[in-house]
Amino acid sequence: MKKIVILFLLMPMHLLIAQKIGKVSKDLLNQKVCPVDSTANAAYIDQSVFTKYNFTAPNGSRLEMDYHFIVKIYSQDGLDYADFEIPLYKDNSGGFEKITELKAVTVNIEDGEVVKTKLDKGDVYEEEMSKNWNATKFAMPNVKAGSVIEVRYKKYSNLMYSIPTWYFQHDIPTIKSSYK
Repeated sequence: MKKIVILFLLMPMHLLIAQKIGKVSKDLLNQKVCPVDSTANAAYIDQSVFTKYNFTAPNGSRLEMDYHFIVKIYSQDGLDYADFEIPLYKDNSGGFEKITELKAVTVNIEDGEVVKTKLDKGDVYEEEMSKNWNATKFAMPNVKAGSVIEVRYKKYSNLMYSIPTWYFQHDIPTIKSSYK
C-alpha cells in the first residue's frame, strides 16, 4: 500500500490531469439546485489550470497550461454557460497561443441512464477578434437543464512572460477552483 501512495505522489501532475472525461456522479446529475446558491442557473463545480514552463519543447521554450472545467446547468436560463470562447493572443513578432487536445462532453440522465454526448471537432472554430486576438469557440451539444459539461484542453504559448489571468469566481457560483 505504501508503494502505491508513493507512486501516486510522484506521478507528474499532467498525468493526473489527463484523466478520462465524462465520469460524472449520478448525485451531481440528479442535483436540482446549486448547494451554495439555490437561485443559480448554473455553477462551476470544478475549474482548474496547471501551468508550467517547458524549456525543452521541440520548437523552443513555451508556457504550457492544462485546463479543466466542470459546469452544472440547473435551468434553461443557464444554457449560455454551454457556450465557450477561449481567447488566444498573437503579436507581430511571432508570439502566439494555441489550443490543442480539446476534449469535451455533455452528460445527461435520460430514462434513468447516463448519456454522454461528445463535442464534435467540426463544431469547434477559430474566429479573429482583432489584430492581436483570436478566439477558439464552441457550443456544447445536447445541453439542457440538468446537464453536466466537462471540458479539458491544453493551451501552449511561446509568450513566456504572459501567464494568463485566472478568475476564481464568476457571475455564477464556483464550488472548487485551483491554479497550480
